[in-house]
Amino acid sequence: MDYRVVYAPWRYRYIKNIGKEGCFLCRAAGEPHRDDENLVPHRGRHVFAILNKYPYTWGHVMIAPYRHISQFEEMTAEEWTEMVALAGRLTQALARIAGARDFIIGINVGRAAGAGLESHIHLHIIPKDTDVPATDDLDLALIQLTRDLRRAL
Repeated sequence: MDYRVVYAPWRYRYIKNIGKEGCFLCRAAGEPHRDDENLVPHRGRHVFAILNKYPYTWGHVMIAPYRHISQFEEMTAEEWTEMVALAGRLTQALARIAGARDFIIGINVGRAAGAGLESHIHLHIIPKDTDVPATDDLDLALIQLTRDLRRAL
């Protein structure tokens, strides 16, 4: 089995400011008029998708309920159903757009489990075979990926 180290120095901006700006998921959920800037390619009835602004790999996307809840047992059947269905659609779209074939899909519950944002549960979809493009403007590249995913969904 081949392993590769993922080097993502741009994540330092996020790590340095964890918890200082409030819940970025609630902010994005409440600003549908800013979906491009907030990197939201899809809004469903109960959940929405948002690209990771500081991705480990290209296409790292999260799915979160609109409600600010922290535990998976707090999620309704409708939220779960929509989240899982959207995860399937997103992996297919990432395969077409970014060429991703292998994914880690999961939920980190609690700080010890790796949750950077503990207070708002979210599911990660992390392609394991894509690289963040070398670009002078990662923000602009992420906005374009958001638009591409929106069209693909």
